[in-house]
Amino acid sequence: MIDKRHLFRGFHPDEIGKTTIILNGEKIRGEWVYWNIKGELVNSETVEECPYFEYGYKKSYVHELEVIPETIGQWVIMDKRGKDLFYGDKVKITFDNREDISYEEGIICWDDCEFFVKTQNEEYALIPNRTEVIGNKWEEAK
Repeated sequence: MIDKRHLFRGFHPDEIGKTTIILNGEKIRGEWVYWNIKGELVNSETVEECPYFEYGYKKSYVHELEVIPETIGQWVIMDKRGKDLFYGDKVKITFDNREDISYEEGIICWDDCEFFVKTQNEEYALIPNRTEVIGNKWEEAK
């Protein structure tokens, strides 16, 4: 099993990027980049070195790229489908009380000592087998 406890993600603004986020009401194009605790850019799936190529230049470390500070999040855990969850991700929580199944959407947050899911009205413990990533708080709903 690959150790992702020290994996981070942040948004790198890039005019030719394929992803658009909204921050403070402003649309920003770019790409999500991932790095390890040493600052080396990595592939989020394999956590192996994965340089970022910007305008023909190879970038190997996160400090070589502009990353929007508000978008930086640490890897938290894997969801029920095996996808990575990061701080700031939008998730769907499944509640199954044997008589009916209900769902609620929320954002992964941090509070002093633990990650949790904050919905519009409640805060819930982060339970991986009941949680599914559906986006993040910066990207537009698809």
